Amino acid sequence: MESRNQLAVRDFSMPVSVLQRLSLEFSASKEDVNLFASTYLEQELAAFTWKNSDYKVWDVRPREIYVEYDKPGLNLFIGKRFMRWGSADGINPLDVVNPVDVVDPISTGRSNTRTPVFMSGLEVVQGDWSIEAVFLPVAAVQGIPLYGTPWEPEAIKALREMERAGCSVDVQDGNEPDRWFQQVEYGVHISTVLKGVDLEGVFFHGYENSPVWQSVAGDRGTVVFPEYKEFSALGFIFAKGFEKNTLRGEFAYKPDYPCVLNDSCMPGRVDLFQAVLGWDYDIDGIYYCNLQVFGEGYGIGSRHELYRHGVTYSVNGTWLADTLTVGVRGQIYTDGQGAQTELFAEYVITDNWNLYSGIMLWSGAPDSFLGQYGDNDFVYCTLRYSF
Repeated sequence: MESRNQLAVRDFSMPVSVLQRLSLEFSASKEDVNLFASTYLEQELAAFTWKNSDYKVWDVRPREIYVEYDKPGLNLFIGKRFMRWGSADGINPLDVVNPVDVVDPISTGRSNTRTPVFMSGLEVVQGDWSIEAVFLPVAAVQGIPLYGTPWEPEAIKALREMERAGCSVDVQDGNEPDRWFQQVEYGVHISTVLKGVDLEGVFFHGYENSPVWQSVAGDRGTVVFPEYKEFSALGFIFAKGFEKNTLRGEFAYKPDYPCVLNDSCMPGRVDLFQAVLGWDYDIDGIYYCNLQVFGEGYGIGSRHELYRHGVTYSVNGTWLADTLTVGVRGQIYTDGQGAQTELFAEYVITDNWNLYSGIMLWSGAPDSFLGQYGDNDFVYCTLRYSF
């Protein structure tokens, strides 16, 4: 059971979230066959204050439900579940299987929440080698946040407000891939250990999780609609531990990738290159530091540019017999796309009770990637009971 309360710094009467959640899990096993299922029962009280929002105050949100055949060296599964690829924190160009949960896209300064999707797959392990393959019979993408909710992108919010004001704009939501066994996704993940270095290779083909917005002239004005485009990704990951230090890297190449460049309003395709280099340092199990630099560039013919770059970080310490953790974490876009900062404290009250508290802040220009959420600065307190 969890009570999560996120109160907006600028106006406590307009909370970002007042979520009461009961999370239920079920598991069963017989010989080599395992069944797992989970669901959320939620009440989002903040929805009463969200202007013109169609969000459900009460909701049942099924999460994972899958069956697997698991024996040494072989795992087969089918159902709705998570599949995390890549090892980077926060910015992870190869974590492409599960889309972001637009209902609750921000969990901490380190990572985004994901939503489970229907897939089948297998994993074969032989010595230090592992090969994992997944198949999604219909592409899994993230939807569009509802109008009036805190995480609605400013550009989409402005278009929706123009539509509601009677302007000649028609904003169409939806359009997610829905043709089973036609709009599919699939991928392969290979990993091994070579002379103490963890190595991984990734191939994935599917649909971009977030859409490219397009516009056409209609009978009643401009029609704006999302379109989910196909893409492929090739990637390489490494990690090497040095006693108290770990160095890791993640590199992705996405040829003919669908996007809208910063200097153009027209959707197109580019050869996209993404890289993340990270380092973490642990001091006697008490202090921890994690720093990552990331960059994203594109190539069009002979033109190559770096247009997205920044750093993610996390610094914390643990006290009171490892029951209290206090720190700061976040991400900074050095290309002008804003920053996110979280000061946090986590306290283990008992084996069953946990308390989380802190403040999360956004900064940057109102039209920047992170700066657009400046009104969502919030203080939070979450109490969780596990039974």
